[in-house]
Amino acid sequence: MAGVALDPLREQGYEVDFIQDTQAARVSEMESFGMCEGDSVFLLGFPMGMIGESRSAAIVRGGTLARFRTLRDGHSKTMLIDGYVYPGNSGGPIFTKPEVMAITGTSAVSSAYLVGVVASYVPYEDVAISPQTQRVRVVFEENSGLTQAFPIDAIDEAIGAFETIHPLSTKTDQTEPADDEGPAAAQPSLGS
Repeated sequence: MAGVALDPLREQGYEVDFIQDTQAARVSEMESFGMCEGDSVFLLGFPMGMIGESRSAAIVRGGTLARFRTLRDGHSKTMLIDGYVYPGNSGGPIFTKPEVMAITGTSAVSSAYLVGVVASYVPYEDVAISPQTQRVRVVFEENSGLTQAFPIDAIDEAIGAFETIHPLSTKTDQTEPADDEGPAAAQPSLGS
Protein backbone atom coordinates (compact mmCIF):
# COMPACT_ATOMS: atom_id res chain seq x y z
CA MET A 1 0.00 0.00 0.00
CA ALA A 2 2.91 2.38 0.67
CA GLY A 3 3.91 2.15 -2.99
CA VAL A 4 0.48 3.34 -4.09
CA ALA A 5 0.73 6.50 -1.95
CA LEU A 6 4.20 7.26 -3.32
CA ASP A 7 3.37 6.73 -7.00
CA PRO A 8 2.23 10.36 -7.62
CA LEU A 9 5.53 11.65 -6.18
CA ARG A 10 7.58 9.24 -8.25
CA GLU A 11 5.57 10.15 -11.37
CA GLN A 12 6.64 13.78 -10.84
CA GLY A 13 10.30 12.72 -10.77
CA TYR A 14 10.87 12.71 -7.01
CA GLU A 15 13.14 10.07 -5.57
CA VAL A 16 11.32 8.80 -2.48
CA ASP A 17 12.68 6.41 0.10
CA PHE A 18 12.31 5.63 3.78
CA ILE A 19 14.81 5.57 6.62
CA GLN A 20 14.58 2.31 8.51
CA ASP A 21 14.00 2.42 12.26
CA THR A 22 17.40 0.75 12.76
CA GLN A 23 19.00 3.79 11.10
CA ALA A 24 17.50 6.19 13.66
CA ALA A 25 18.98 6.97 17.07
CA ARG A 26 16.81 8.11 19.93
CA VAL A 27 18.18 10.16 22.84
CA SER A 28 19.04 7.05 24.88
CA GLU A 29 20.89 5.56 21.91
CA MET A 30 22.73 8.82 21.26
CA GLU A 31 23.81 8.73 24.89
CA SER A 32 24.92 5.08 24.63
CA PHE A 33 27.02 6.00 21.55
CA GLY A 34 28.74 8.56 23.76
CA MET A 35 27.46 11.51 21.75
CA CYS A 36 28.07 14.89 23.27
CA GLU A 37 28.48 18.54 22.40
CA GLY A 38 31.06 18.94 19.65
CA ASP A 39 30.09 15.84 17.66
CA SER A 40 29.63 16.39 13.94
CA VAL A 41 26.27 16.18 12.18
CA PHE A 42 24.98 17.01 8.73
CA LEU A 43 21.63 18.48 7.73
CA LEU A 44 19.66 17.99 4.51
CA GLY A 45 17.13 20.40 3.09
CA PHE A 46 16.08 22.83 0.42
CA PRO A 47 17.04 26.21 1.92
CA MET A 48 15.26 29.22 0.44
CA GLY A 49 13.97 27.17 -2.46
CA MET A 50 17.47 26.52 -3.81
CA ILE A 51 16.74 23.25 -5.54
CA GLY A 52 18.39 23.70 -8.90
CA GLU A 53 17.47 21.64 -11.91
CA SER A 54 17.24 18.36 -10.03
CA ARG A 55 14.33 18.61 -7.61
CA SER A 56 15.51 15.48 -5.76
CA ALA A 57 18.96 16.75 -4.83
CA ALA A 58 18.88 18.14 -1.32
CA ILE A 59 21.52 20.58 -0.13
CA VAL A 60 23.77 19.09 2.54
CA ARG A 61 25.22 21.35 5.23
CA GLY A 62 27.59 20.50 8.05
CA GLY A 63 27.05 21.24 11.69
CA THR A 64 27.99 20.40 15.24
CA LEU A 65 25.92 19.17 18.15
CA ALA A 66 25.93 22.38 20.20
CA ARG A 67 23.66 21.50 23.12
CA PHE A 68 22.62 17.94 23.87
CA ARG A 69 22.96 17.75 27.65
CA THR A 70 19.72 19.63 28.43
CA LEU A 71 17.76 17.24 26.18
CA ARG A 72 19.51 14.18 27.59
CA ASP A 73 18.83 15.29 31.18
CA GLY A 74 15.14 16.04 30.46
CA HIS A 75 15.39 19.83 30.86
CA SER A 76 14.51 20.51 27.22
CA LYS A 77 12.50 18.86 24.44
CA THR A 78 14.95 20.02 21.75
CA MET A 79 18.65 20.02 21.02
CA LEU A 80 20.76 22.78 19.46
CA ILE A 81 22.89 22.36 16.37
CA ASP A 82 25.63 24.82 15.44
CA GLY A 83 24.78 25.08 11.75
CA TYR A 84 23.03 27.60 9.55
CA VAL A 85 19.54 26.77 8.32
CA TYR A 86 17.04 28.90 6.45
CA PRO A 87 13.38 28.70 5.42
CA GLY A 88 13.14 25.46 3.45
CA ASN A 89 15.25 23.50 5.92
CA SER A 90 12.41 23.05 8.42
CA GLY A 91 11.57 19.38 8.87
CA GLY A 92 14.79 18.35 7.15
CA PRO A 93 16.66 15.37 8.61
CA ILE A 94 19.75 15.63 10.79
CA PHE A 95 22.26 12.77 10.72
CA THR A 96 25.34 11.95 12.73
CA LYS A 97 28.53 12.31 10.72
CA PRO A 98 30.62 9.14 10.93
CA GLU A 99 34.02 9.86 12.43
CA VAL A 100 37.15 7.79 12.89
CA MET A 101 38.62 9.92 15.66
CA ALA A 102 37.15 11.46 18.80
CA ILE A 103 38.19 13.88 21.51
CA THR A 104 39.90 12.15 24.41
CA GLY A 105 37.28 10.82 26.81
CA THR A 106 34.53 10.63 24.18
CA SER A 107 33.54 8.03 21.61
CA ALA A 108 33.58 8.31 17.84
CA VAL A 109 30.24 7.63 16.12
CA SER A 110 31.06 5.24 13.29
CA SER A 111 27.73 5.28 11.40
CA ALA A 112 25.30 7.84 10.06
CA TYR A 113 22.14 7.78 12.18
CA LEU A 114 19.05 9.94 11.84
CA VAL A 115 18.98 11.83 15.16
CA GLY A 116 16.37 14.51 14.55
CA VAL A 117 14.74 17.08 12.31
CA VAL A 118 15.23 20.81 11.91
CA ALA A 119 12.65 22.92 13.76
CA SER A 120 13.97 26.44 13.07
CA TYR A 121 16.94 28.70 13.33
CA VAL A 122 17.44 30.55 16.61
CA PRO A 123 17.18 34.29 15.95
CA TYR A 124 19.50 36.87 17.44
CA GLU A 125 17.81 40.18 18.20
CA ASP A 126 19.53 43.55 18.58
CA VAL A 127 17.25 46.25 19.96
CA ALA A 128 17.74 49.95 19.19
CA ILE A 129 16.36 52.16 21.98
CA SER A 130 15.67 55.83 21.56
CA PRO A 131 17.92 57.86 23.92
CA GLN A 132 15.22 60.52 24.08
CA THR A 133 12.12 58.40 24.85
CA GLN A 134 13.82 55.24 26.13
CA ARG A 135 11.40 53.25 23.97
CA VAL A 136 12.26 50.54 21.49
CA ARG A 137 12.56 52.09 18.04
CA VAL A 138 13.85 49.19 15.90
CA VAL A 139 14.50 45.49 16.41
CA PHE A 140 17.08 43.93 14.12
CA GLU A 141 16.78 40.15 13.80
CA GLU A 142 19.48 37.92 12.37
CA ASN A 143 20.13 34.22 12.03
CA SER A 144 22.40 33.28 14.95
CA GLY A 145 23.76 30.19 13.21
CA LEU A 146 22.16 27.98 15.86
CA THR A 147 19.43 25.54 14.88
CA GLN A 148 16.74 24.19 17.16
CA ALA A 149 16.05 20.52 16.39
CA PHE A 150 13.55 17.90 17.52
CA PRO A 151 15.01 14.48 18.38
CA ILE A 152 13.61 11.22 17.01
CA ASP A 153 11.85 10.72 20.36
CA ALA A 154 9.65 13.76 19.61
CA ILE A 155 8.79 12.33 16.19
CA ASP A 156 7.82 9.01 17.81
CA GLU A 157 5.66 10.94 20.30
CA ALA A 158 3.92 12.91 17.54
CA ILE A 159 3.21 9.75 15.53
CA GLY A 160 1.85 8.04 18.65
CA ALA A 161 -0.44 10.99 19.39
CA PHE A 162 -1.67 11.02 15.77
CA GLU A 163 -2.36 7.26 15.82
CA THR A 164 -4.31 7.65 19.08
CA ILE A 165 -6.56 10.27 17.51
CA HIS A 166 -6.71 8.61 14.07
CA PRO A 167 -6.35 4.83 14.52
CA LEU A 168 -5.30 3.04 11.36
CA SER A 169 -7.72 0.44 10.04
CA THR A 170 -6.61 -2.49 7.95
CA LYS A 171 -8.43 -4.21 5.15
CA THR A 172 -8.29 -7.47 7.12
CA ASP A 173 -10.72 -5.90 9.60
CA GLN A 174 -13.32 -5.40 6.87
CA THR A 175 -15.24 -7.75 4.65
CA GLU A 176 -15.27 -7.21 0.92
CA PRO A 177 -18.84 -7.02 -0.47
CA ALA A 178 -19.82 -9.13 -3.44
CA ASP A 179 -20.92 -7.14 -6.50
CA ASP A 180 -24.57 -8.20 -6.13
CA GLU A 181 -24.95 -7.76 -2.34
CA GLY A 182 -25.80 -4.04 -2.39
CA PRO A 183 -24.81 -1.18 -0.04
CA ALA A 184 -25.72 -2.95 3.23
CA ALA A 185 -23.02 -5.56 2.63
CA ALA A 186 -20.32 -2.86 2.36
CA GLN A 187 -20.39 -2.16 6.13
CA PRO A 188 -17.27 -3.21 8.10
CA SER A 189 -17.42 -6.43 10.05
CA LEU A 190 -17.48 -5.89 13.80
CA GLY A 191 -16.95 -9.56 14.59
CA SER A 192 -13.63 -11.14 15.51
